[in-house]
Order: sequence, then C-alpha cells, then structure tokens
Amino acid sequence: MKENFLPILPADVAGKKIAIAVSGGVDSMVLLDWFFRNVTSSELVVLHIEHGIRGAESCADMEFVAKQCKKRGIEFFCKQVDVPKFAKEQKFSIETAARLLRRREFLDFDADYIALAHHADDNAESILMHILRGTGLKGACGMQAHGGGRIIRPFIKISRKQIEEYQCLRKVEFVEDLTNADTMHTRNFIRHEVMPVIQKKYPQAVLAINKFAENASDYYEHFDSFTTSKVKATTSGAIIPIECKTDDRTVNHINIAKALSFIGIRQDVEKVHYDSVASLWQKGSGKQVDLPHFATAKRTKAGIEFSIDVDKLREKNERVNNKKSD
Repeated sequence: MKENFLPILPADVAGKKIAIAVSGGVDSMVLLDWFFRNVTSSELVVLHIEHGIRGAESCADMEFVAKQCKKRGIEFFCKQVDVPKFAKEQKFSIETAARLLRRREFLDFDADYIALAHHADDNAESILMHILRGTGLKGACGMQAHGGGRIIRPFIKISRKQIEEYQCLRKVEFVEDLTNADTMHTRNFIRHEVMPVIQKKYPQAVLAINKFAENASDYYEHFDSFTTSKVKATTSGAIIPIECKTDDRTVNHINIAKALSFIGIRQDVEKVHYDSVASLWQKGSGKQVDLPHFATAKRTKAGIEFSIDVDKLREKNERVNNKKSD
C-alpha cells in the first residue's frame, strides 16, 4: 500500500502555509494524518466548515476535528455557514449551496494552499455527473491535483480503497456523516446506485474514467494554448475581443470558459449558458445574457464583455453571514 500511496503536491510547498480542509470523515482525516506524518517543512493548519445542516451531530463533528488537531498540535479553525438558508434564498439544492459556501470560505481563508481530500473515485463521480448534465470539454477534464490556484488535491490519483487501507493501517479515527448515504443528493445517487452497477460490469471503471479525463485535459490545454491568447481580464471583468468572433463551437466554448475564469466562475455554468453567450456574436450591441453567480455577458462593439454584479454578490454574502444575528 505504501509504495502506491503517492499524493501529489506542488513543488513549492516548503515554507508555505497549508490549510487542510477537514470534515472529520475518513478521506479528510487520512489527508490530515498523511500531512502530519509526511509534510514537516510547511505550516499546517486545519479548516473545518460547519454547514448548519445536522444540528448537534454537526457540532459533534466539529468538536471531534478540533480534538484530533489538538492531539497532533495543529491549529484549528472553524467557519460556520447557513447552507439551508442560502439554498432557499438562491434556489439552489442543499448539495450545490454547501459546495458554493465551502468554496467561498476556502478562497477567503488566509493560506498559501487549501488542501482538499478529493480522490480518484470522487473525480470519476464528478465527471460522470458533468457528462449527464451535458458538459463540454472543460467539464470532462474533471478535478486537477493543482489547477494553478490555491486549491490542491493531493489524493486525486489515489483510490477510495487505498485511503481505506491507509486508515486501517494507521488506525486513523474518523466520524460518519449519515447524510452521505442519502441518495436524494445527486452525488450520493451516483456513488451508491450508479457506480456499483457500472463497476460490476467494468471493474476498472474509476481508472478508465480518470484516464478519459486526462485525455480530455490534454486536448483542452492544446486548444486553450492557441484559442484564448486574446481573451483578457479587464478592470470590470473580462472580454472576448471582436477579433475572436467565430462560429466554431469548440473555440467559443474555450474562450468563454477562459473569460469566466477571469471573473472567478469555474463551476455551475452548463452547456445552455455557453450556447447563449456564443449566440451573442449574432446579436447587436447591448444584448446580454445572465449567468450564474450574478455574472453577465454583454455584447458590445468591442466584443463580448463579462462582469459580476458586485453589489448583489455582496448582499448575498451578507445575508449568509448574518446567521448569528437572526
């Protein structure tokens, strides 16, 4: 097991502050234990997100993680968010709302890197979910070990089985989140209902889906290298300049994804959004398309300009942060 258990880290982690996102579940507790035993040249802290979903059980998880950090001498931080309230206000599923709020807290946290415990099985599930939603090439790439930002996924090439073997070998304590068995949530349905059926016929399905994602990523990077050089960040967001106007769907998709990345949007944009933005090339100046997270794509004489309504985004965040004062 040890020979094959090879997490991936950026080359420059020495001396950097790494915040390990720990829920208390087996994956994140193994991630915490692995960092504690193997990464001694970095400043390690733990970030735990309390979602406001499971009441006393959730608080018990928080206390468990805090105790595990104290035992290892690692500083513990907890951020509390109100997922049910946010989901209701924004008309998101609980699953989507939790992911968005977690990501917000991760990106706001003071650290050089945020380490997440996503592994190869998680990646296969995500890719399958993207495909079923009609993803383009970008969505088929799946999650990366390090996409160039502060988020890192050291376990992305490691299987769930390997993590469970590590847990048994090292006797790593963890807690069970009973909501992970609720197949009303899309990911749990894919994990517990769909993947077992696929793996019964194709035992190497996780490996194959991850290989597919690697191939998709290679193609995406190839296209990206010569299609997006003119897509630029601006003081108000981003722009695909008029000289990039094209009827090529693939080039449009990659240019739009690049522009969206400049305004911080990398998820929750589906094929219908890409097609709507691309259709702006055929429309007059002033026409616009509304996108997730209060973003807008607007046709101008200069091209297609992307921006976010900062006031609406701030209001949304303030409503979420006012949980304690309600």
